[in-house]
Amino acid sequence: MIDKISKILLKKYGYKLDSHKVLYEKIIKNKLLFPSITLFLIVTVIYFTTGAFDFIILAFAFFILVIVPLALKKDETYDIVIITSEYIIKQTTKRKVSAIKFDEIKKFGTDKTGVVLKDGENEISLDPSVLAEDILIVMDILEAKGKTFDRTKEYMIRPIEIIITDDEVKIVDVIVGESTTEKIVSEHFGTYEMLTPGFIDDIILLNSVIEEAYFKDDNFYMKVSRIEVKQGHPENTLFESQIANDCILIFEHVNILKLLKKGVSGSKEEVLEDKDNFTKDIRKGVIADWKYRQNEIDLQIYVEQYIILASFEYEEVIVGWNKFN
Repeated sequence: MIDKISKILLKKYGYKLDSHKVLYEKIIKNKLLFPSITLFLIVTVIYFTTGAFDFIILAFAFFILVIVPLALKKDETYDIVIITSEYIIKQTTKRKVSAIKFDEIKKFGTDKTGVVLKDGENEISLDPSVLAEDILIVMDILEAKGKTFDRTKEYMIRPIEIIITDDEVKIVDVIVGESTTEKIVSEHFGTYEMLTPGFIDDIILLNSVIEEAYFKDDNFYMKVSRIEVKQGHPENTLFESQIANDCILIFEHVNILKLLKKGVSGSKEEVLEDKDNFTKDIRKGVIADWKYRQNEIDLQIYVEQYIILASFEYEEVIVGWNKFN
């Protein structure tokens, strides 16, 4: 059976099945086909050699012993689940095999059967009740690759290697060099009780006073008096928003899109050419409005009689604070 699956995978996906583990296998075949055809051949021999019955009976035997069993053969069921270092694979009929790369999963969900995975074209449904403990291995892989699309599990995302030997699946964490995010977090460890990469959509900056701002390398540091942390943030364990004090926002690898300064009365806008002057201008300013986009932010800052508009792109953001009110 594995040989047939391997041929289908090679033809349909260009993937050669090598080290793998069969998580589940159940095949229900039609066992009547071979005996019924054998019996029909016997009836046919009797008809042509003895003429003991007429052609109508032979035709009826053909229908009962050949046509009906062949029709029933289409109802054969296949339920085979295979895991490799790259793919989750499922066979549902004799010729239908679906394979989805872990890294290309675009949708994760559940239905009355169990876990449903999609990559856009293919869909695989996994029944936890039949996979038993193996479903936990699959879930560990999906969580490590961020393919459960569960924001509360983002801390689980990490580079891994899947090793399958002797019918055993091992998940090995890949050691990589220290990232910029890890370096910044380690530099500020101890200064702030909380330092969390991402989740900026759960942070409200309205009326936050900028205590200090500066660029270091190509990262932008902005210390603010307060932020509101919404209930969806992983560091907020309450079922309501909380106000955090003594806060910092660090935007990594910033690309400035716009720095403008204008008077509150609506005077002509002035382009701020020097980013160091920008950081001086916004000190003690109040963030009156902001807008988040995917890895982009717009800030509207009121400083005395001026409004400063800043927009920039960034690769990652780290938000830190010391305590909640």
